Amino acid sequence: MGRKTGKLLVGLGVAAVFFVTFSLALYESGYTLTGYFPSKSLNAKRYAPVLYTPPGDEPEEILYMYNKTTHAITYYVIWGGEYTGKSIIDRLYEYVRSLFYGSGADVEPITVYSLNRTISFETSGHKKVWATFSGTICKYDDTYIPNCTVNRTHVRVYVLTWNHLFTLEPRSGTQPVSIDVKPMSPADYIRYSVGRRGESIREGVMMAILTATILTILIGVGSWYFLGKKKGWEKIRRKFKRGS
Repeated sequence: MGRKTGKLLVGLGVAAVFFVTFSLALYESGYTLTGYFPSKSLNAKRYAPVLYTPPGDEPEEILYMYNKTTHAITYYVIWGGEYTGKSIIDRLYEYVRSLFYGSGADVEPITVYSLNRTISFETSGHKKVWATFSGTICKYDDTYIPNCTVNRTHVRVYVLTWNHLFTLEPRSGTQPVSIDVKPMSPADYIRYSVGRRGESIREGVMMAILTATILTILIGVGSWYFLGKKKGWEKIRRKFKRGS
């Protein structure tokens, strides 16, 4: 084996070790109960938003958590994934999402503060929207939306984008979906890696890179030491044979 070929194989080996350890570190870091609220609320069903989606893109379930301190009820609308309609892009995107979140599921939160009748969610461009609802009217910024509630408590929320971001403004081609709202269990929280979804992606990636770098160095040094030691024993064995 030539020297260049040997260096190439060593480089490929180091890259493979780094990629595998990086993937494992990022994947495993998503499983945590940090940020989980076990409390249930009697108002959860009363204030659950009425969700409108395009036909065929209905979510699988809606889970909620209640924060006793802020009285916020956060509804997590869960889809099987995010799909652009382009097969190759969808598969790559699903892989990246699975790597970071532990699954390709799309989890989009809608938070309702029942005390001051406020609703919050992300809209196009991942912009945070804070809106108030009073009676049948919703307001955010200088925009008023009539007939935006059902029974004055259920705000009508429409899916706006392919990756399931929302708007309060009615969208043609959407229809209401009927899904029972259930409390978030610890198993659900871990399964969908909800805690990780609220964190900075950059921080998670940087931590995984650091972990992978350290492990790659340790594995590389360990392999070099083991192989060097093995070669040393092989030289001694050959010398012993020649001597006999």
